[in-house]
Amino acid sequence: MTPRSHAASLQLSRETRERFVAATEPLIAPVGHAIRERLAALASQTGNAREMQENRDGLLAFQAQGANWVAQSQEAWRKALAASTAEGPASNSLSRLELIGDEVVETSILSSRLAQAIQDKASFELNDLRLRIQHLEGTQELGARDILKPEALAKVLVDQWLATGLSRGLWTKVQDQVQHHMVEPVVKAYKDANAFLV
Repeated sequence: MTPRSHAASLQLSRETRERFVAATEPLIAPVGHAIRERLAALASQTGNAREMQENRDGLLAFQAQGANWVAQSQEAWRKALAASTAEGPASNSLSRLELIGDEVVETSILSSRLAQAIQDKASFELNDLRLRIQHLEGTQELGARDILKPEALAKVLVDQWLATGLSRGLWTKVQDQVQHHMVEPVVKAYKDANAFLV
């Protein structure tokens, strides 16, 4: 068997990422639908006046911006693929130490919860995929913003949520729904990516 050229290996890793994005991007719209249902259920609950008003406001906000969030998340996810394939080998994150504001930290906490839920469920598949991609690309580590990392998808979803004007507080009300509808299909996408490489 002849050894695969480096260019062919890079093409294979690029195609794996493309397939991963193609498998995960369609998940965002059903998540938007599940969020809307969850917020509608919350808005119909009785409770104290303040909570009821907050729940109604949350539903109205999502009715106004939910479709934008879905569309912008899908677009940002496709753009993340382009950035991921252009980034190349892992860059040293220590070279860009910087001060981080409270809002950035809070946003990171929100996205890290979703990323952790995916990581916990997909640890074996993700580890196998990481090793295969590193072997193909001849690197020690995936890039900081590599779309194959669970943090990448979680960050896109939360960043676009905030970009459309939806609040962090509203995200915390629906994050269980997001996890419930994202984790298993994303794990399947990792399995499929491994199967493709095998």
